[in-house]
Amino acid sequence: MQQKRYSNSTISTYLSFVRQFFALTGVQPDEISKEIIEKYNYQHFIRGSKSYATQNQWINAIKLYLKVSRLEFPDLDDIERPRKQRKLPNVLSPDEVQAIFYNTPNLKHRALLMLVYGAGLRIGEALNLRLHDIRSAESLIYIRRAKGKKDRRVPLSVKLLEILRAYYKSYRPSVYIFEGPDGGRYSNSSASQVLYRSAKRAGITSKVTLHTLRHSYATHLTNKGVNIQYLQEILGHNSPKTTMLYTHLSGKDISNIRSPLDDMDI
Repeated sequence: MQQKRYSNSTISTYLSFVRQFFALTGVQPDEISKEIIEKYNYQHFIRGSKSYATQNQWINAIKLYLKVSRLEFPDLDDIERPRKQRKLPNVLSPDEVQAIFYNTPNLKHRALLMLVYGAGLRIGEALNLRLHDIRSAESLIYIRRAKGKKDRRVPLSVKLLEILRAYYKSYRPSVYIFEGPDGGRYSNSSASQVLYRSAKRAGITSKVTLHTLRHSYATHLTNKGVNIQYLQEILGHNSPKTTMLYTHLSGKDISNIRSPLDDMDI
């Protein structure tokens, strides 16, 4: 699985699902059938009201196990799945986002939050960025091996570049843009704690996550008139249906798209 570039967390999750399947069913690998999988799926996922995402992970896990074990591969595509509920993402207003930045006095922390919002990044993408991924001459940020193992480019905000330069002069990271005490990649949990404290100081009572900043960026860009196709490319969505959550308007060239961060008085 590592050769296929699955993340460590995905490997751990898949192995857990497969081990649990064998432990609860008592079947041997060469005894696996579609009927056994369907029965297990119903008892532990459908009847157990497990989420769509959890059930997808389990089915993907057993499919991969059968494939790498070179066992007979039953067709699992028509196995019953819970209906996926599409919830509208929580979105902050521009004033609330700005209040979060104002209430983040630490330069490193403020630069991180401004990066997530100002470029619309997933937190993993932001923390995986290396120094050479910031292309100031092109006004672009290069995202390597993002979700779906795809590379993409996103616009580099003028104000984001300013704070990243100020941060770099003060902290001098060597590999990753944001590094932990050991010089490795800054952790997701530390980044989440940064946002939690800042949102609390800003007086925001609704639930705010790092992904909320990304959702807010997308919504604010939509309100500014960015075309749905450009927004899909910037956000790295495989399907336009996901991007359609933010509706659509007119378009611009990617490198010229103005981040909503640049409209803030910070």
